Amino acid sequence: MRVREKILVVEDNPATLRMCAATLEAMGYIPVLATGWLEAVQKVGTDIKMVFTDYCMPHWTGVDVRDMIRQKLGKSVPVVLLTALDNEHLENDLKKFDLVIRKPFTFQEMSDALAHFLPIKN
Repeated sequence: MRVREKILVVEDNPATLRMCAATLEAMGYIPVLATGWLEAVQKVGTDIKMVFTDYCMPHWTGVDVRDMIRQKLGKSVPVVLLTALDNEHLENDLKKFDLVIRKPFTFQEMSDALAHFLPIKN
């Protein structure tokens, strides 16, 4: 039986947050939801196996979330950026993330990211 792993999603858009939660639940993961950096800090724990974060949020960016994850959990926890911004706006920030998924994204894109970073072990 597969252990239900916890995935942190940091997203200030309620519709996108709900879609991420539904996708994760449908795939058998436990979504841990945060609407911003401060809430993410409060919810992050050693049981988080992967993070999806928005880039543009009030007061903080996805880079701030990534830095906090790296500080608390190290480099072993993949951090995936979810963004509608183009490369010109993100400049060097893109390479700070393990993967970038462009908004709007599909169930399959999220599923592929999870399969890549958290392969099912038999």
